Amino acid sequence: MKLYSYYFQSLIVALCSQWASGEQYPNFDDRSVVTKIISNALVGEWDEFNNKSLPFAEFRQKQGLQYERAGTQPYSGFYVQLDGNKRIRNLRHFQEGVMDGPVVSWRENGLKFHQGNYSLGKIDGIQSSWSENNTKILEQNYQMGKLDGLSVRWFRNGQKSSEQIFQNGKIVTAIGWKPNGERCPSTRVVDGVGMLVIYNDFGEEADREEYVGNKQTRSIERYSNGNTREEGYYKNNLKDGLWIYYRVDGKEHFRVTYLEGKRVNAEFSKGSLENRF
Repeated sequence: MKLYSYYFQSLIVALCSQWASGEQYPNFDDRSVVTKIISNALVGEWDEFNNKSLPFAEFRQKQGLQYERAGTQPYSGFYVQLDGNKRIRNLRHFQEGVMDGPVVSWRENGLKFHQGNYSLGKIDGIQSSWSENNTKILEQNYQMGKLDGLSVRWFRNGQKSSEQIFQNGKIVTAIGWKPNGERCPSTRVVDGVGMLVIYNDFGEEADREEYVGNKQTRSIERYSNGNTREEGYYKNNLKDGLWIYYRVDGKEHFRVTYLEGKRVNAEFSKGSLENRF
C-alpha cells in the first residue's frame, strides 16, 4: 500500500516538473489521470456563485501567498474543486503559494470549457475555451499577463469569428467574420487603429470596440435582441469615465463612473429596487 501511494506521489511530482521544463501537460481528458491528481490534491468545494477566485475558501492569504488553513509554508501542489456530486469542476496548480502551472475548468457533463496556464502568478501561454457542444471558441496566447501573438475566436458552428494580433498587451491588427463566413465590412484594425465588430452566433452585432494607438477607446456591447447591454470609454485599456448599463428591454439600469479601471461612483436609475452596490 505504501508503494502504491508512493507511486502516485512520484507521478504528481513528475507531472508538475513537466511544465516547469517546458514539456507537455498531463492529458486532462484522461479521467484516470485526473483521478490520480485529485487523490493527491487539496480538495475544495465548488459553488456556482462563490469560491471562484483567490483567495479560495480553503486557503489563507499572507503577503500575497496562499497557505493551507493550518499550513505553515506557502502551498505547493494541485488544488481542485468538486461539486456536490463529487465531479471535478476546477483545477489549479500552485508553486510556493502562487498559481503556477495548469488551470482547467469543467462543465457539469464532464467536458472542459477552459484550459490555460499560469506562470509565477500571471496568466501565461495558450488559453483555450470550448462551447457546450465541445467546439473550440477561443484560443489566445499570453506572455506573463499580457496578450501577445495571435488571438482567434470561433462561432459555435466552427466558422472563424475574428483574428487579432497583439504585442505586449496591445492590439496590432484585427479582422472579423460573420457566422456565414462573410467578412465583416466594418472590422479593420491596422497598426493599432480601427474598429472590431463582434457578432453572436445568430449573426447579430454583439460588441463594437474602437481602438486608437493600440488601445481600446470605446465599447458598445449588445444583448442578443439587439438592445445595448453596456457602453462606455477606455483609457489605457482600462474603463474610465461614465459607463451606462441597460436591461434586456433597453431601459437604462444604472451608471458607473470609473477612474483608471476602478469604480468610484454608481447610480441606479429610478424604479430600481437597488440603491447601491
